[in-house]
Amino acid sequence: MRKTTRATFFKDSAEIDIRLPAKWEDLDDNDLRTVFEVLASDSERNWKFILFSRLCDIKVTGSEHDLFFISIPTDKGQKKCKTSPYDLAELLKCLDFVNSPGEHPVRLDHIGSRRSKAVNAQLHGVTFGDYLQIENRYQGYITSENPEAIVKVARILYPGFEDECISEAESLSILNWLVQLKALFARSFPNFFRPTAGLIDASSMLEVMNCQIRALTGGDVTKENEVFSIDCWRALTELDAKAKEAEEIRLQTQKYHN
Repeated sequence: MRKTTRATFFKDSAEIDIRLPAKWEDLDDNDLRTVFEVLASDSERNWKFILFSRLCDIKVTGSEHDLFFISIPTDKGQKKCKTSPYDLAELLKCLDFVNSPGEHPVRLDHIGSRRSKAVNAQLHGVTFGDYLQIENRYQGYITSENPEAIVKVARILYPGFEDECISEAESLSILNWLVQLKALFARSFPNFFRPTAGLIDASSMLEVMNCQIRALTGGDVTKENEVFSIDCWRALTELDAKAKEAEEIRLQTQKYHN
């Protein structure tokens, strides 16, 4: 697996400049897998230092008088240096972005024993029917925390994925991706994705999905297959426009009655 060299050695000053990612979009596929493997481990207390060590391929060679001695690969080869806990803590602050899901979708390129390839990170090219299944199963996981729901989502997001289970790191990556997608869709379709209070139960979710389908088919059941097969972005664009029109009519009616 390719390692990214993140350190530059300045011979004149004997200093090492370490460049760490500061947002989800800075992570390549190898980095992203490393992040989720660390988050899935039992190292909750020291996860930031462990992630730093793995991203930079750093080895701690010793300590003395509150100083750490580390060995790090640089653009000039392997170098040894020392750092204080304070300087290290300052350096690791840029990894704080991992504490929140982020708003721009990123995902692992492949998962599973067959290395099934992911669909587009923003779901372009994914059908509206598949989008509805993803949303339904995601809501099912939120209410039940049953990992089988994530496996079913994985089979849509990674066509050809046939494993019976999924690693915790890959499961975390999919959940993070779905949260990022929700943030993206909320920005892209603000009229349709309005904030709602509380969780959506199974009956409510079914009602929401049926309303979406009726809005796109105009109540004509013969058009359902056609609607299910169109790109989800096209469907959501239309639903957003319909939601905007409905809100404008509501406001006009309210103004008339007042």
